[in-house]
Order: sequence, then C-alpha cells, then structure tokens
Amino acid sequence: MWNPEISFDQSILATIQGFHRNFCLWSTEHRGTKEFPGLVLGLEPGGSCIGRALRIPPELKDTQLVQIWEREMITEAYEPQWVRVESEIGSLEAIAFVVRLDHPKYVCPTMQVEAKGKRILEAKGKRGPCVEYLKQTIQYLRKAQIHDSKLENLYQCVREIQSQRAS
Repeated sequence: MWNPEISFDQSILATIQGFHRNFCLWSTEHRGTKEFPGLVLGLEPGGSCIGRALRIPPELKDTQLVQIWEREMITEAYEPQWVRVESEIGSLEAIAFVVRLDHPKYVCPTMQVEAKGKRILEAKGKRGPCVEYLKQTIQYLRKAQIHDSKLENLYQCVREIQSQRAS
C-alpha cells in the first residue's frame, strides 16, 4: 500500500470482505533470503480489511499490470482474483493477490506473534529489512486512519523485543 511501484491516477480507501491482511508469507526475495526468510503481508481468507484501490489509467494498463504481476507473482504464492470492494464512490471490481494456502511459502496461521516479531526484526533482503516493511505499513495505515489491530499488536511486539534487546 505504501509503495505500490506502479503509476495510477486514482487512489481511494476500499474495504474488501472475506479477506484480511496478515504477515503470512515467507520472503526469500524481497525481505529475507533463502537462508533466513523474512515475512511479508498477504491477504488470507476470512474477515475484512480496509486498504487502497488504485486505478491504472487505460493507456498504461498493459505496462503497469505486467510490472505488478512481475513483482507479486515472483514465487506464485498468490492467486490473482477479481474481487468486489466497497468505497466512498460505491462498489468496484478490483484485482487482489490472495495467498495460496497450499503454497510452501505460506506460514501456518498458528505461528505466534512473538515468533513473527523476532523474525521480522532479524530478516532482511534485497528490498531492505523486514522491520522497515512493517514500520512503513503501520505508518501508512495510521496516516490513512485505518486501524488494523493485528498489525498494531505485531508492531508493539516488535518494539518490545527491540526494547528488551537494547537493555
């Protein structure tokens, strides 16, 4: 959300039903390595969440969709799906990249918050430290006035671990 890396001409807050965001994918490409994978966000089935719907201008559709496809589908851990989202301008159709629960990079939903926090603090990859990814996400959500209690709890856990290590 905070770094879409594509060109768009409209960005609106939108709610998706039936999915929630979670740090649920091992990242060996962007926020970790093969030797020490990081964790990245994905949309898992269940619940709902608020995010951004981005409109790609028609004249850029082909190039921008290729760009986002290359970034998101690098490991084929997502299944692109047409979904309905609700926004201030009404109901819209959007493409969402939903986690494939049968993919080897999917992190079991029972992974404890503290284990996730430790991994996020220690992992880093080609796009930087995993903790920076979490921090940027939290900052974006707060600025957009989107409350995500799971991510806030995870961020608090990470900060507590950092504090314990510093003392």
